[in-house]
Amino acid sequence: MTKSGNADVFNDPVAAKEQRDYAFYEPAYESYRDNFKKLYDTGVTVCTGSDMVMYGAPVLPVQQELTYMVKYGITPVQAIQTATANPAKVLGREDELGMIKEGLLADITVVDGDLSQDIQCIFNTNTVYLGGKKVYEQGIRYV
Repeated sequence: MTKSGNADVFNDPVAAKEQRDYAFYEPAYESYRDNFKKLYDTGVTVCTGSDMVMYGAPVLPVQQELTYMVKYGITPVQAIQTATANPAKVLGREDELGMIKEGLLADITVVDGDLSQDIQCIFNTNTVYLGGKKVYEQGIRYV
């Protein structure tokens, strides 16, 4: 820290990394903010996540990406579909996964609250099932 109380980005590795992360994501954030809903409304299939793997690039958790989608114009249900049904469709596997339906494969995250009304509930993970087995419940991992 400097005498003024500000982080010294030249001598503080944590502050320097935060500054690099901000510079890395600011243009992407502005483009997302300004264009996401326009893109979505064209009818293009939107999927959550990224195949961007760059050394040193900060990670954007899926939950945060879904909250941005809602913030910039789509409903919570539409946002959840970008992480479930939409990728299954794009991969040609909609008859195997992507929905909670008898006979389909499913990994399930149970949250506290009504996710269809409030996307912030995505941060309230209660229970997680992978391959039909409970692997997490209220802070306890079973793996």
